[in-house]
Amino acid sequence: MLYLIYGKQNTGKSEFFEKIIENKYSKIVYFATLWESKDTYEKIRKHQKRRNDKWIFGKSIGDSYEDQIYIMKLLEGLDKNSGFMIDGLTNWCMYCAKKNNNYIEETKKLVDIIINIINSNEHINWYLLDNVKSDYNKVPILLDTWDIIYNNLLDKIKSLEIIEWSN
Repeated sequence: MLYLIYGKQNTGKSEFFEKIIENKYSKIVYFATLWESKDTYEKIRKHQKRRNDKWIFGKSIGDSYEDQIYIMKLLEGLDKNSGFMIDGLTNWCMYCAKKNNNYIEETKKLVDIIINIINSNEHINWYLLDNVKSDYNKVPILLDTWDIIYNNLLDKIKSLEIIEWSN
């Protein structure tokens, strides 16, 4: 099952769903997509401090091919009592695309990778978190990225529940 959760930026989505997931599964992977900078350092540390040793931590390196290999390794040993949380789909796409300045093509490639991984691992409970589209209104490329992500997920994922977060 895939749960697609989206809501306004900095409203507690991650923390709320981390608590739900933590009480529900024996193993949980948290895949972080926010690249580290002086602006994001505190937010990343705050997220890391909330998680206990039940969580397996993974982080994007900003390369869709290498991230795919890394996620496949993180999936080893997970079963139907496992959860996999990817926090920040649009961030991830932009992080990977930033390296080659081909945002649309890189986003399509990464979304296809995500869909293939999810469809190949349907026994795992997936949680994809992202911001609402209106958070990206000032940056046209982010709007395009958001549309590509969500249109493809809606078209190609078999078991999908959409949760609109509001706090």
